[in-house]
Amino acid sequence: MPVFVCSESALQHYRCALWPAERESSPQTVDLSEAVSHRRDIDLLSLTGLGLPSPSTDTPLHVLVPSVERRARSRSVVPTVWGGALPKGAFRKVQRDAYVSSPEFLFLQMACVLDPVSLVELGMELCGTYRRNAVNDQTVYDQPILTTPRRIEGFLNRAGSVHGGNQARQALKYVVPNSASPLETIVYLLLCLPRRLGGYAFPTPKLNATIKLGKWGRRHTLRRSSVPDLYWQDEKTDLECHGKMHELEERRTEDSMRRKALERMGVEVIELTYDEVKDPKLFRATVRRLAKKLGVRLRARSENGFAEREEALRDRLFPKYVRTGLLWKELVAESEGLDSWSDEELPPEYDSWEVYMADEDDSEL
Repeated sequence: MPVFVCSESALQHYRCALWPAERESSPQTVDLSEAVSHRRDIDLLSLTGLGLPSPSTDTPLHVLVPSVERRARSRSVVPTVWGGALPKGAFRKVQRDAYVSSPEFLFLQMACVLDPVSLVELGMELCGTYRRNAVNDQTVYDQPILTTPRRIEGFLNRAGSVHGGNQARQALKYVVPNSASPLETIVYLLLCLPRRLGGYAFPTPKLNATIKLGKWGRRHTLRRSSVPDLYWQDEKTDLECHGKMHELEERRTEDSMRRKALERMGVEVIELTYDEVKDPKLFRATVRRLAKKLGVRLRARSENGFAEREEALRDRLFPKYVRTGLLWKELVAESEGLDSWSDEELPPEYDSWEVYMADEDDSEL
């Protein structure tokens, strides 16, 4: 009997499965009439193929059913009712009797669960080349793009007036494709979300767009093109996001000729480190520089409670343990993480490395 995996479980599939559902495998039509939600009717081997754990109270399986009557009561399986006709492309068949919500349908489903900022973050991931894994706190890079804002928009149009549709459409306005890391996504959100959400409402840049280098650049960099992280084409401004300071130093050495090539083409390159993003004062210095370059007039932070909304946005984007000095593995490729402390001895007056690192940060202020 078929199982239709949806919402949080579908998201876990795309983040964890070795071979996630391909777009070409999307069926033309799906019949929910035989969908099951009782644990005894679900083939557990098919879940293993989806990259999902066995259903339990700690890791419940989220499934879609056509009616309340088909919804079985269980702590390990969470059924959601979809009473109407499914839009074309709602599910992808992964294997026999196992279907997973398409990325477009997943975005609509999560609109009923997530706050607006988190939904935009999810859209950036689905339309980007990285996957965040909530199970082991690691990020996988250079992944295939799962969908695009245009495909999501088309699906929402086919879905019509459904629960979560308005929230999804509002969030989709701020989703841009091709983000290559959580850090790029966070920088984009801080700069470009509207002020009512805590952002600076900057013009939307292109993420990881290709710039063809001129003759001088090709000769001195041995490259035909450059791929800036965030690029404002009309203003010829390239914002590069770096995980750590030592990474910036390494890239300065490696990419000095690439930067010169861009500057000869009239492109200004601005570099931004993770520490500068995390620190509000340092980040605002980059904001002022960008605003001048992009011709954006910055309004007072005290106007209409913007300072509070900006702080709320930062609280949402940066978990508490990031802001107290611990490196967030999802933000920094090649992060040192907690494993690097294994060879060091914790001072006896501390109970954990987290408390020790927080005190170290406070002592530097």
